[in-house]
Amino acid sequence: MDEGARLVPVALATRAVAVLLRLIGYRRTSALLAVVGSRRRAPACDAASSWARADELGRRVAAAAARGPLPVGCLPRALVLGTILSRRGIESVVRIGVRREDGTLRAHAWVEHAGVPVAEPPEIIARFAPFERDFRVALPR
Repeated sequence: MDEGARLVPVALATRAVAVLLRLIGYRRTSALLAVVGSRRRAPACDAASSWARADELGRRVAAAAARGPLPVGCLPRALVLGTILSRRGIESVVRIGVRREDGTLRAHAWVEHAGVPVAEPPEIIARFAPFERDFRVALPR
């Protein structure tokens, strides 16, 4: 299977999550993804291979989100990546950071594995102050 064909399901997932965020909000979308993410397809792997796999999947999700007619922002991309990693037994955390630019509050979301951003340029992450709280894809209480 060529790379383009492998990106189609991920591209569709990022767009679906973007629509869900608009329709039902973050909390419900996150709860839905937690259910999907809890259905692991693969056992957890060792630290070295989990990092390599997380990075590969992060690049694939970024490529899929960048393709197609509808742009996908960082939050749907991060939520989809976090869910994919969870299904593969790779622990991750969705982080959200903010910065002030020309009097406007800007935000960015990314995924961290073992405390390191996955498939995100360090110079972009350095511009945002992350919230203390992590935004794990988790079931509501």
